[in-house]
Amino acid sequence: MSLTVDVKWDTTGIAGLKPGPLKSATVRALRKAGATALRDMRSEASKRIRQRKRIKVSYISRAITLRRPKGSSIESMAWAVNVSGDPVPLVAYPHRQTRKGVSVEVNRGKRTLLKGAFVATMR
Repeated sequence: MSLTVDVKWDTTGIAGLKPGPLKSATVRALRKAGATALRDMRSEASKRIRQRKRIKVSYISRAITLRRPKGSSIESMAWAVNVSGDPVPLVAYPHRQTRKGVSVEVNRGKRTLLKGAFVATMR
C-alpha cells in the first residue's frame, strides 16, 4: 500500500519571468521553496505520528520518502511525498521482557502484554 501526494502550481503567475535574465534565479528559488515545503511536510507528519504512536523516527523516515524535481524546466517541476504502508515490527516499539511475556507500548500511554512471547537476541 502506498500513498502519493503531488504538489503542482499554476505557472501563469510566473510566465513573465521565463525568458528574462531572472530565469535561473527563479528556478533556484522554486527548487529551494519546494524542498523546504517537502521537508516541513515530512517533519510535521512525523511529529503527528509520534504523538500517537511510540515508534522510532528511523522507521517513519524510511516510510515517508521525498521526490524532488529533475531538470530546469519550470513547467515540469513537481514535488511528491511518497508514503508506504509497510508493516512495522514490534521491536521498533519500546518493549520489556517480563515473566509472563513481553510488554510493548505501541500506542502512547498504553502497554500491551503479549503472553508467552519472548525477546530473542541474535548474534
